[in-house]
Amino acid sequence: MKILSALVVAGLATVSSSMAAANGKGAPELAPKSVKFKMTPELAKTAVETAVGLFKKSGDFTALGKSLAELDASGKSTTYVDMRGMRKPAKALRHLLVWVGEGHDGVGVKSLPLSRFVGALGRLNVAITSGVAEHIAPAAKATHAAFQQMNVDNDIAGFKPTTEKAFSAFITGHVANVNRLMAQEDMTMAEFHDIRKVMRGLYFAVHYSGAGKSSEQLRTFDAVLARVGSDMGEIHNDQEQESLTGKIGDLASLRYTMPAKLRGEIEMLMASLDLDAT
Repeated sequence: MKILSALVVAGLATVSSSMAAANGKGAPELAPKSVKFKMTPELAKTAVETAVGLFKKSGDFTALGKSLAELDASGKSTTYVDMRGMRKPAKALRHLLVWVGEGHDGVGVKSLPLSRFVGALGRLNVAITSGVAEHIAPAAKATHAAFQQMNVDNDIAGFKPTTEKAFSAFITGHVANVNRLMAQEDMTMAEFHDIRKVMRGLYFAVHYSGAGKSSEQLRTFDAVLARVGSDMGEIHNDQEQESLTGKIGDLASLRYTMPAKLRGEIEMLMASLDLDAT
């Protein structure tokens, strides 16, 4: 996907025209308020248990520890590990502890060793992909330290599921914020990332709880969320790599115009949620 790294002046598309752009021939389409999704305590528990199970089966943790130790010591490793594959369920678990946990305590979850590991591993992946040696060593050191401290069973020991009422208020607030940010012609990378985090959180909540299989609308919602999250992740990673390699300036100083198709899909997703039913 081509990344637009500078200010682009363009008229704002309306929700209806954006939906039309997003939903070309053969593309899934969601009508406004057609997606009804309740997060019960039982679904919340299922989501977290699913993420924990997938994370524990995601790869060879002994090999990961060896690879991180080698990278920490020399900036190079002879041990192959699919770090991106192992990070995905860990990232899902981190999001779910906030999205479906009692109190939706983002600050508390952020302090967990699991969260520090997920963040550090993401930065290490970007550093390795960029091929800039000076960024690999510090990223590896931080990831290795977080890995040594991480104990998933300890991190989830205090988990308590959210209630339907609390989740409804939580998701309503996030949808309102996404709509506010999407009303801009362009946005900062931090604002783009805020939208991305909501897309990921919604996807993990719907997909890992199993709710994404419960109706045709939720199956479509799940599939579009997955695609949008993937597209936004590619944009985010490409921008970070280009910043590390000096191809673009400091990300904090740049503004971005979201591609029309991606904008349309996000607007469709937000409009399709029946917030009265959450």
